[in-house]
Amino acid sequence: MSNNRRHDRTSVALAGKLRVEGSEAAPSDCEIVDLSPGGAKIRTGLHLDKDAVVHLQIEQMGEFGADVVWYRRPLAGLTFHASPEVMTEVVMAVAMYR
Repeated sequence: MSNNRRHDRTSVALAGKLRVEGSEAAPSDCEIVDLSPGGAKIRTGLHLDKDAVVHLQIEQMGEFGADVVWYRRPLAGLTFHASPEVMTEVVMAVAMYR
């Protein structure tokens, strides 16, 4: 996989919850491995399809819509729907509170 990232990622190892849009299932536990203003890498027990729309809950930060850009079980790469400016605030808050 080539490194086409626009933002530096920060290793975080945070607990999160993941919900697949359109699914009736309850949110599933996941681990947020790294985080940037543009996206995240997560570890999940769910099977995810590339281009699926998901909602990632980051403890005490909120829920953020994202697209699955790659999936290699158990890891997945997400791109956030929110602007990088908004997500920069989240990344900074995570860095301060962990």
